[in-house]
Amino acid sequence: WQVLCEAELVKRGAIMSMAGHSWATQSIGFDPKDNPRYVRGEKEVPAELLPRLAMMNGVRGLNKNNPHFTNLCWSPPENRNSYARFIAQKVRENLQFATIGISMADTSHNHCEGEDCQPYRPSDFMVMIVNEVDEILTKEGIKTKLVFSDYIDNAFPPTKMRVKNPGRFIFQHAAITRNY
Repeated sequence: WQVLCEAELVKRGAIMSMAGHSWATQSIGFDPKDNPRYVRGEKEVPAELLPRLAMMNGVRGLNKNNPHFTNLCWSPPENRNSYARFIAQKVRENLQFATIGISMADTSHNHCEGEDCQPYRPSDFMVMIVNEVDEILTKEGIKTKLVFSDYIDNAFPPTKMRVKNPGRFIFQHAAITRNY
């Protein structure tokens, strides 16, 4: 059904976009089909993935027992690289989309509080990630635009990082509430 809708949208000149809040955890091995099992407490985080998750209140684990609401610890380059490669693969698999959105986990106040992450804002890490995705796609000659938002914790501008290739990106204001 989705493919048929996409074909009709393309015929009509519509701009299609896709994205996913749980892509970060998928990029390190979480299967989105298992999300309900994590939420119900029927499945535990694999030990090898636990160190890659954001630390909140001194503990690494799933936020609200749900990979959809869980960020990675973004300071290790391998976490950012995994996510950037995952997004690049999504772009390659979906060249029919004019834009691909890059997002972090859904919900607020769920970013890593570890010592190496503290010097950066979530938006600094977002810029690191989008720059890396841009580098991959540019080398491959792929022109798909990348969208990133000021959604929730990314509403605060980066303090250390800057987008390297502004022509690749669409910045989206995603006001989720009026009081955040």
